[in-house]
Amino acid sequence: MGFARLTSRWVNPPGILTNTVTGETKPQGANRFGYRDWPGLVEYAALDFTGPPVTAEQAMGLPGVGRGVRLMAGVIASLTPYRVRNAASVSEATLVMDPNSLLENPDPTWHGRSTWTAAVVRDLMLYGNAFADKRYTDRYGFPLSLPLIPPGVVSWEPSRLLPELMVYAVSPPSGGRVELDPGEMFHAVINVESGRRMGVGILAQYQTELRTMIATERAQWVIMSKGRPVGILSVDADMIDDELRAMKQALIAGFQTDGIAALIKSSFAPVSWNATDLGLVDAREFNLRLASDITGISPYLLGVPSENRVYSNQETEWSNFLRTSAKPYVDAIQDPYTACFPRGTSVRYDINELARPEEKTRWEIYAIATGMGAMSLDEVRQAERMGPMIGDAPPPALTTNEGGPL
Repeated sequence: MGFARLTSRWVNPPGILTNTVTGETKPQGANRFGYRDWPGLVEYAALDFTGPPVTAEQAMGLPGVGRGVRLMAGVIASLTPYRVRNAASVSEATLVMDPNSLLENPDPTWHGRSTWTAAVVRDLMLYGNAFADKRYTDRYGFPLSLPLIPPGVVSWEPSRLLPELMVYAVSPPSGGRVELDPGEMFHAVINVESGRRMGVGILAQYQTELRTMIATERAQWVIMSKGRPVGILSVDADMIDDELRAMKQALIAGFQTDGIAALIKSSFAPVSWNATDLGLVDAREFNLRLASDITGISPYLLGVPSENRVYSNQETEWSNFLRTSAKPYVDAIQDPYTACFPRGTSVRYDINELARPEEKTRWEIYAIATGMGAMSLDEVRQAERMGPMIGDAPPPALTTNEGGPL
């Protein structure tokens, strides 16, 4: 990936500096910022858009994109999946079934359910697809393990044996080719177009935006590495170019030898640039807001400094995150999970823990519910995982020395 250096907007004819945009002029003793012998203060790097595509590693290296993907993956990985079945009861529409080993640990040879789920979400965000092998089944045909397959090695194409059939073709870098029919592949997909099998992720949708973010990061590095003078030498007299250069060299020599430079009608002011003066804060906020558009996560959750929230709005922010940002990915995983179980059984993620109101709001709701008779005290304590009141516990039964009741 190449970078092209942009030149200053000032031209330098003998004796004068002219702004090619506004026509403003300055003496040749100073550049556009008033500093002599300091060309190219801001050497912004223009990104070469003819380079190779932005990779997953480069995208994850961008602070906003990396944080957004990790946040989404971490939140969804913390949710617990469970099986439900439609029930005939009117009061209980679904019946929660016992946990299943496939949901507790989809790949026993790997790191566990949360790591597996986080990897699925990461693949969905970056590539629009997440794949796992469903061929490891029990005698009834239900999968025992779902080892993940990298999205980059999977394609949807005609079978080489039966060209009239479409299959998942897996071509690992080590060589070889394996064809899997739809029933043998766990395929979570998002942002899919009509008539297509494969989804579209961040890397395919936002190449221009990702390149812009990389260029902004590169420009910040150039500013910090090349755009910091140690100070400004000011003179109070008319001096020709050679005299001013000699005065500057005398001052530098005084610094280098720990001596004192006596300069007529001159002063030196050290310059210390901070992130705000260099525009680094604005550039970082620009990248974070662009990452917010790319990932669909609010700027506040990505850490944009100007996105302040009062305490009462934080609950709303996380609630909106679950409903708008996380829900499409949760739904994308639930559907292929459901296909792993018998018909009539669905897989759902428990989002109640993350969607619960904050403590003060919950107790206000409980007060209203108990006041109108909709909830009992025991139900409130059960909802808060507090257990029964000690005073309400039944007294222990009296026994004889032999252990039987009196």
